[in-house]
Amino acid sequence: MWVCDGDNDCGDLSDEDERHNCTSENRSCSSSEFACAVSVPPHRGCIPKSCDRNNDCGDYSDERGCVYPACDKTLFTCQKGLCINKVYVCDGDNDCRDNSDELEHLCHTPETTCPPHQFRCDNGNCIEMVKVCNNFPDCSDRSDEKGCGVNECNDPTLSGCSQNCTDTLTSFYCSCNPGYKLLSDKRTCVDIDECRETPFVCSQMCENLPGTYICKCAPGYIREPDGKTCRQNSNIEPDLIFSNRYYLRNLTIDGHLYSLILQGLGNVVALDFDRVEKRLYWLDIENKVIERMFVNQTNRETVLKHNLPGAESLAIDWVTRKLYWVDSYLNCLSVSDLNGRYRRKLAEHCVDANNTFCFENPRGLALHPRYGHVYWADWGDRAYIGRVGMDGTLKSLIISTKIMWPNGLTIDYTNDLLYWADAHLGYIEYSDLEGHHRHTVYETGTLSHPFAITVFEDTIYWTDWNTKTVEKGNKYNGSDRVALLNVTHRPYDIRVYHPYRQPFVANPCGTNNGGCSHLCLIKEGGAGFTCECPDNFYTVQHSHSTQCLPMCSSTQFLCANSEMCIPIWWKCDGRRDCLDGSDEPVTCPQRFCALGMFQCNDGNCTNSHSLCNLRQDCPDGSDEDPVLCEHHQCESYEWQCANKRCIPESWQCDMEDDCDDNSDEDSSHCAGRTCPPGYFKCANGHCIPQIWKCDVDNDCGDYSDEPLQECLGPSYRCNNYTEFSCKTNYRCIPKWAVCNGVNDCRDNSDEQDCESMTCKPSGEFRCANHRCIPLRWRCDGQNDCGDHSDEENCAPRKCTESEFRCDDQNCIPSRWVCDQVNDCGDNSDERDCEMMTCRPGYFQCDSGHCVSEHLKCNGLADCHDASDEANCPTRFPNGAYCPATMFECKNHVCIHSSWKCDGDNDCGDGSDEELHLCLNVACDSPYRFRCDNNRCIYRHEVCNQEDDCGDGSDEKQELCVAPTPRPCTPDEFKCSNGRCIPQHRVCDHVNDCGDNFDEMGCNRGKDRSCAENLCEHNCTQLREGGFICFCRPGFKADSIDRNLCEDVNECMQFGSCPQICHNTKGSYECSCAEGFTSLSDRYGERCAADGSPPLLLLPENVRIRKYNLSSLQFSEYLEDQERIQAMDYDWDPEGTGLSVVYYTVLGEGSNFGAIKRAYLPNFESGINNPVMEINLDLKYIVQPDGLAVDWVGRFMYWTDWGENPKIESAWMDGQRRKVLVQEDLGWPTGLCIDYVNGDRIYWSDLKDNIVETIKYDGTDRRIVVTSG
Repeated sequence: MWVCDGDNDCGDLSDEDERHNCTSENRSCSSSEFACAVSVPPHRGCIPKSCDRNNDCGDYSDERGCVYPACDKTLFTCQKGLCINKVYVCDGDNDCRDNSDELEHLCHTPETTCPPHQFRCDNGNCIEMVKVCNNFPDCSDRSDEKGCGVNECNDPTLSGCSQNCTDTLTSFYCSCNPGYKLLSDKRTCVDIDECRETPFVCSQMCENLPGTYICKCAPGYIREPDGKTCRQNSNIEPDLIFSNRYYLRNLTIDGHLYSLILQGLGNVVALDFDRVEKRLYWLDIENKVIERMFVNQTNRETVLKHNLPGAESLAIDWVTRKLYWVDSYLNCLSVSDLNGRYRRKLAEHCVDANNTFCFENPRGLALHPRYGHVYWADWGDRAYIGRVGMDGTLKSLIISTKIMWPNGLTIDYTNDLLYWADAHLGYIEYSDLEGHHRHTVYETGTLSHPFAITVFEDTIYWTDWNTKTVEKGNKYNGSDRVALLNVTHRPYDIRVYHPYRQPFVANPCGTNNGGCSHLCLIKEGGAGFTCECPDNFYTVQHSHSTQCLPMCSSTQFLCANSEMCIPIWWKCDGRRDCLDGSDEPVTCPQRFCALGMFQCNDGNCTNSHSLCNLRQDCPDGSDEDPVLCEHHQCESYEWQCANKRCIPESWQCDMEDDCDDNSDEDSSHCAGRTCPPGYFKCANGHCIPQIWKCDVDNDCGDYSDEPLQECLGPSYRCNNYTEFSCKTNYRCIPKWAVCNGVNDCRDNSDEQDCESMTCKPSGEFRCANHRCIPLRWRCDGQNDCGDHSDEENCAPRKCTESEFRCDDQNCIPSRWVCDQVNDCGDNSDERDCEMMTCRPGYFQCDSGHCVSEHLKCNGLADCHDASDEANCPTRFPNGAYCPATMFECKNHVCIHSSWKCDGDNDCGDGSDEELHLCLNVACDSPYRFRCDNNRCIYRHEVCNQEDDCGDGSDEKQELCVAPTPRPCTPDEFKCSNGRCIPQHRVCDHVNDCGDNFDEMGCNRGKDRSCAENLCEHNCTQLREGGFICFCRPGFKADSIDRNLCEDVNECMQFGSCPQICHNTKGSYECSCAEGFTSLSDRYGERCAADGSPPLLLLPENVRIRKYNLSSLQFSEYLEDQERIQAMDYDWDPEGTGLSVVYYTVLGEGSNFGAIKRAYLPNFESGINNPVMEINLDLKYIVQPDGLAVDWVGRFMYWTDWGENPKIESAWMDGQRRKVLVQEDLGWPTGLCIDYVNGDRIYWSDLKDNIVETIKYDGTDRRIVVTSG
């Protein structure tokens, strides 16, 4: 489809030449395209719809006869009709693209002038020229008669002109020679610094001279004959290296040659290279690691793997051999050496004195070793570009205006210019290194979503997320723009690989590491160096050197060469973390636990987060050993409780006792707490980002961040140029957030009247739901519209090298093939696995499936055939494979001890059900049944027509066949349950009926009879005297007078009605709730929802899918998430059209799971932009497989079948957490709430094969359904 489209996609115009008959007469444009008047290459033949104020055809035929809509009154109308913010007028930038916003008459107040034949008096009046110097004051200020006959230019003391002087009748004026300009005194001429004011006059270095300038080239470059342009003078050809998710790729700068460097990665968002050692470095945010390898693709290794929760960008200091990176979760800039040693947090908090511009979403990083500077961009709510010394000193603000989403950042070292790209405003600009003298390469709106940029010679290169392209153009004016490559997945970072991109700079640390024991960093300004110590070290200054001494905590291990402190659970874990290998001595005990876990002294394993938390997680208590915990220190982003437990900083003063000793909620602590710069202190002591104040949301929890009078005051008024003022509250949102499908205002006023909005005719596709997406997103296999309209009538896209094509033609990552998960949905990715060869780092099961190597020999049957547990060494003391608290199967799988002899083959080899093991198994629980062979099965499995015991004793006739009730004889009394008992057992103080029916309403005495008429309903005369009163069905004996009867409220009994129950006298009636219709013969016994068929929301690994029961179509809501286990939603809780999706995330390894929520538009709208993703910070969640939201009572419930299975509840914000059930649970998974039946909670148990229910408070537990 790119042939004959007018774009030089091949790079040599071979896709646009005569071989393809590309002229317009040989190719007709579609109904959605415009036919250009000139269609001979390089002009374009067919383009998307015209009238977008851009010369897309190249001959302006697409802009002739266009009628453009008028600009809003808050905007300025350019001469070409473009609309820009009025604040951009006369700001020195060509925002209109035709310079009409910078015209002289707009930006300077003109002096009044007179016609050519008249003279202008000093007071502004005009007189005839012949009246000047006629010895009569025709000007009222006499200015027409002063200076007559005097030539001031003959006397420099009179004129004061520093260069040229021109005499007039009454005065004179000064002018300047070329290359000079006149100052405001109208006399003095100064040199024009062309190098600063017009840097594009030279390709690289520019030397200003009096009245002129000269262009020079940086070392390694030569000047072309034009005297301005420079080209590199080496035999090394530059290449482009870029990342696009799973790959690192190589591309020649002309786009002709394209190759794969590395595949099978997680999600690589940043990369850089080191010219000295010829290595590539990259950051994988999915695997949370920084890795490297040589350019020849050998010796791949991990540099950093710990504590990179939100790393975004990296940069290599090729001079002093350092690695810099920014982290948007930790909100800081960090540094280490190139081996990952000596890690130090370098900068955090805010940049300016007013704490306005702070670390929030840092992304984009550039180093300038010559001057010792680090530049970074931050695309938070207050976007900016900042700078700090490479030694962490002197933070400063460089760019803070006309900037929204600064992503890409690079430096042209040949002329010391800073370049950046704004992904939202769609421009590329540059300035000097101080942020002054800004110039535009591509105007606002020209680019779609530029992400990363790099510069070489006279060309700038960038990646674009929306168009999924790698492009280039002139670095000064954007001319000669070419799309070099289109890719399937979004391209991220990009670098020009050439030694001149890392020019030579003298290394101030080159001799003896500058005398520093650890980090030698280039000093701010570039003159000299600074010795710094890694985190957990302190500085000792000697006469000629600086030494760093360790301050490792008691839960850290100091490497023998004092290079760093590592977590104590890294010691003896089988992997070398210290470069000298001192953490893995030959004396290490046998390792039983997985990486990231803490190994107890007795060989058992526990989560590393469980150390020193006052809970004995190791059976021998070694995780709470006093020596281990004596000097336990928390991470820098954590707060240490009085009892040494660690909690996140944000958990302080949040009205929850997270420490278990209440030290985080102590009133004196909260009152005296100091919040970090850029944070607001709530009245309750809680700290929130300053920008959250007066945003309508109750972020503090006590509304102290929303003082109404202050929020309505002038300090919090919206900036009408860049912000939208919400209609019914004082909230301000960026203008780019208007009509984006998200209720940012909370009153939905930013999403009103959006139907009239039009998409850009060039480069955008309009979805059926009115949303606009980049045209290249159409038919890319992803539901970008949210209503699937961009994927209709599409041919399947080509899968990339590291993708697998399912039978339904969808593409999935190849690493998902044969992973025992049906990722395709049709199981085509799990067929023929016996022919599979697993990737490095994976173990191949006997069935052919692949599981991660670290899951091998962990005591769990990760392979469904348990082959990953075969041929494993013992892992626990005394030659055991399992901890003492677990049962060890013969195939070395470990299961809960309570699962032994329960009738289920949990081991997979039946070894947990061998009869000789069952003799001593306790079977006392009311939920268990003792078989004749001593197995102890679940009671719901009795009489289920399956031989669960193995000897048939659970299916005996006397257990399973209820006796047929016979009529009672005249000498017998009939109980309410149908049983017949002899009359002489009635009223004998013994419960013979079993329900006490024979002992209620007794009236004893030989002379007493029914004739007394004491019984309200029925009376039976007893043969031995006396009588007994009993009630009709639907009634029961009165609790005070047993002779009387009171109505039974059947609606209080579980299962009477599926929805609404109405009690009646002696009976009850069922009905359906509003919005439901009865489908049963007896009204209300079966109810179905009215309206359209429901939509199914399905959590599936890393995404949430929607299934429409009427169209039978799948689509995605959330993609590329963490391991999603379960989800539920709260439909439009505030009546704003914005719903909330709650979902659980699986814990993996030593990392706990989580419960999160994200705002989504109503599911019927078809829009899928999630906003404000929030982690509810619920601690110690492991395997949250079930989740349900009570949208009425405002509670949520979840199951967790980790080591100790349980069902819990909490408020919707995660507060007031409570355990509801924690006994006799196997694998509680699915969870739901019956909203119209008393808010009962239902859950399924995968292990026990049952469905159970409780009341919302955890009481009245019942089994509903059992399954064999």
